[in-house]
Amino acid sequence: MTTPIDTSLMPASVQQAGPQAQQLYATALQFEQLLVQELAQQLQSTDGSTDGSSGDGSSSDGTTALYQQMLPGALAQGITDAGGIGLAGELYQSLAAAQGIPTTPAAPTASAAPTTPAAPAAPGGQTAPGAR
Repeated sequence: MTTPIDTSLMPASVQQAGPQAQQLYATALQFEQLLVQELAQQLQSTDGSTDGSSGDGSSSDGTTALYQQMLPGALAQGITDAGGIGLAGELYQSLAAAQGIPTTPAAPTASAAPTTPAAPAAPGGQTAPGAR
C-alpha cells in the first residue's frame, strides 16, 4: 500500500503543468516506491535464512519476523519520502512527452562545466620556475 503524494513536494514544473501532470508524476513515484520495495525484499531474502532463524544462528520470534516483513516497505517509503532514486522523474518525463504534457528539463544539481584544478605550487612555497 502506498501513501498519498504530497503535491507540495512535487517539482515546480509538475505543479505548474496542472492536475493531469500531477497525477502522472504521482503514479510514477508510486511505481518507483514499489520497485524499491521489491528490490529491498529481494535483498532481504538473500540473508541466507530459510528456517525462520536469523543469520547469526539465533531463532526469531513472531515479533521479529513481523518487523522483518515490514522492513522493505518502510525502507521504500523512507527512500521515496526523501526524494527517491530519480526513477520517478525520468519516468514522468518519458510518459509526459508521450501524452503531450509540456515538461521542462530539470535543472542540474551540480555544475555542468568541468572545473580545472589550480596549478600546483612549487615545493617549499616558492614560485615555480618560469612563473612570475
